[in-house]
Amino acid sequence: HTCELDFKIPEDVDVLDLVGTLKRPSGKVDESLTLKPGPKPGTISVSFVPREVGEHFLSVKKRKDGSPIPGSPFSILVESEEPTEGVGCPIDYCFSLDDVVLPDDILKERVKGTLKRPSSDQEEPIDLKLNSDNTLSCSFVPRETGLHYIYIRKYGRQVDGSPFVIKVTAPEGLSK
Repeated sequence: HTCELDFKIPEDVDVLDLVGTLKRPSGKVDESLTLKPGPKPGTISVSFVPREVGEHFLSVKKRKDGSPIPGSPFSILVESEEPTEGVGCPIDYCFSLDDVVLPDDILKERVKGTLKRPSSDQEEPIDLKLNSDNTLSCSFVPRETGLHYIYIRKYGRQVDGSPFVIKVTAPEGLSK
């Protein structure tokens, strides 16, 4: 599986003037990474195939003088692949948030979302979507039954109503 990631870089840096290398946990260095402009201004996209579990380091340097850009090297944690089979259908959840100003808070990346699954103490990032009717939503595929918590934070602080609790039950005829 290919891993595709986006990283924030200074907006005054031209992606075409950058070169990237990936250092794997074993110490092996891949020199042939392709950096592309990211989906938003001030971001780059990189793709690689994670062949090792553990912390990887993406070094991004200016091609001209070899100096690293701010934030480089970027840390990428590759975990062992979990079963991706879901329990039931994808869940789409729409939020009604009084203390979030849409679309500004999303476009200016003031608001972030995370998901905590029943068998994990860790929160994982979840994409927030600005809908055409100027509402906010997210979607995920549950991997297990139980209570899932969606945390919405603005400037790092939970908004009113967060966390949002979603109870996932096994589809009829299945027991998990």
